[in-house]
Amino acid sequence: MIVFTITAAGIATENAAMETGTMPVYGNIVIGDGTPADVPFNANDLTHQVLSVPVLVVERLSAGAVRLHANIPPDVELRIREIGLRLSDGTLYAYAPYDEAAGGFYKPSGFDFSFDVVLAREQLANLTFTYTPVDVQSIADSITNTARNAIDAYMQTYIIDLTAMCSRMSRNLIELQQRSTNVKLG
Repeated sequence: MIVFTITAAGIATENAAMETGTMPVYGNIVIGDGTPADVPFNANDLTHQVLSVPVLVVERLSAGAVRLHANIPPDVELRIREIGLRLSDGTLYAYAPYDEAAGGFYKPSGFDFSFDVVLAREQLANLTFTYTPVDVQSIADSITNTARNAIDAYMQTYIIDLTAMCSRMSRNLIELQQRSTNVKLG
């Protein structure tokens, strides 16, 4: 789970909001492949932004923490090394390096990549996180198999009905043929 650090610019925006009464509005989650900032609090921007994706879900985890959920579409290929949260006015509100120990995360094209980030103002030891990665291929296979099973069940019922109807028609034809052979002409 990625945990954002609120940036100096983010705190300045909050302070201005307290003076003006205008609350900041989350914009997009931004993703970069550049070298992460040494001190996330001091990040003014991503080193090299390559993608901006909408925040799909905001879930309150506690009084001082929220979980933000986003998704990278399947046609995008990139290396994620830094990630941030922009406000609607473009301010980089929060920032975090992404798996820097491994040199970032490579996301190939061909599949969706869903991820969560946490924005917290409290000790995270007080929160419990449950994260289950989604196996899109497994879900697609399950849907395909369910559809095939439903079609097979329908077809079996249809074939049984069709076989019964053909059987009745065959019996009727046999009866008609037998009657016609028993008819005396003239």
